[in-house]
Amino acid sequence: MRRGKLEDEKFIVGCVPESKVLVDVGCGSARFSSLLRTEWYVGCDFSLEMLKLAKKKGSLDLVRCDAEHLPFKEGLDSILCVDVLRHLPTLKGYNIIKEMLRVASNVVFTIMKSEENRVYGDKHEGIPSHVANHGFTLNEIKPLLGSRRYRVAFIPPQPPYKEWNRLMLIVT
Repeated sequence: MRRGKLEDEKFIVGCVPESKVLVDVGCGSARFSSLLRTEWYVGCDFSLEMLKLAKKKGSLDLVRCDAEHLPFKEGLDSILCVDVLRHLPTLKGYNIIKEMLRVASNVVFTIMKSEENRVYGDKHEGIPSHVANHGFTLNEIKPLLGSRRYRVAFIPPQPPYKEWNRLMLIVT
């Protein structure tokens, strides 16, 4: 674990409102499960291997699903989605953002601070909707938010990094 990772986690958890039900989209190993202020944590991930790791943390409710089609009705309290969107093709990322906004009152997820270094792959062959590893910026996401209120929190860089290009977008 790199130095500063715990500080990152504390900062991210501090951006999430206290919730009765919280869904962690792309939960991976459920690293945030014990830190979040919620009565009911539900972790969801597409990777069966990651869900097996999460299950080792104890009695957690875990769901294997594609985040483009979350198996929840509208009305969830909160969704957390950390460092997931930047690893996905553009169109899939947009669909996941729309889906999270559909099911939850509060959606907290990581985005990129600036346009620089936001595209990590070259598998897209110049087709914008097929960009691999696309880190979304606020300007790209604003049209999806409609009339929903939001705030942006800058994630402070942690050692050994001097600069950090990630933000938390908190949508209410």
